[in-house]
Amino acid sequence: MVDIYNYNFHVECSRVDNTANLSFDGIFDIIQIAGTEFLAINRYDNINMKKKYDSAWVITKAKVKINKLPSWGSELKLKAYVVGMKSAKIDIEVCAYDDKDNLLFVAIDEYCPIDLKTRRIKRIREIEFNDIKIYDSVLGLGYNIISFNNPILKDKFKVKFCDIDFTNHTNNVSYIRFIMNYLSRDFFNNNDVINVDIHYLNESLLNDELSIYEERIDNKINLLIKKDDINVFSIRIEYKHK
Repeated sequence: MVDIYNYNFHVECSRVDNTANLSFDGIFDIIQIAGTEFLAINRYDNINMKKKYDSAWVITKAKVKINKLPSWGSELKLKAYVVGMKSAKIDIEVCAYDDKDNLLFVAIDEYCPIDLKTRRIKRIREIEFNDIKIYDSVLGLGYNIISFNNPILKDKFKVKFCDIDFTNHTNNVSYIRFIMNYLSRDFFNNNDVINVDIHYLNESLLNDELSIYEERIDNKINLLIKKDDINVFSIRIEYKHK
């Protein structure tokens, strides 16, 4: 097993926003790329998981700390490695450094293997994911709870074909784009996002109608995406004014 995945990443024009810095969804694109490539180099990507175990990884929780956004044309050094493992999950940390080894952003994603037929979580031992080194976390293990008191319905939309991934449910980064479209350009132009907590609660599928609910507390925005009465996705965005 390869314990640490190292990857050099060039920030292209397609991943920057209107300020020419890495966009909010671009951060999550890069995190997902590094995490899945770490699994792929160990032959545990979802294509191999489907062939060998009729299973796939799903991300159930995430947290991200953003120190600085790289700009268009920047060269990033990415590292991905396991920082936690339990009976039915692994925690993969991804760090992004600039060319002077400054930490730009760091994330931890909780990955769980699911059976593609039953959609139930499998044990790690069932997929024989072993002999991997567990590293200390830069960010710190543990996922923050996102609670809602009285969220207000703000928007409705449908899941489109381009939002669907290999497992035929809504891609993780698509939820980030849903949130970006709701919050709009002004929010991201006027504020720096510094911490993000995410819970992927249930699956959504092609043509599902989803609703966004919002609750704001000080410098934090809590957003909940629902399908009918089912909670699908929640996110807490902590920010500071520019």
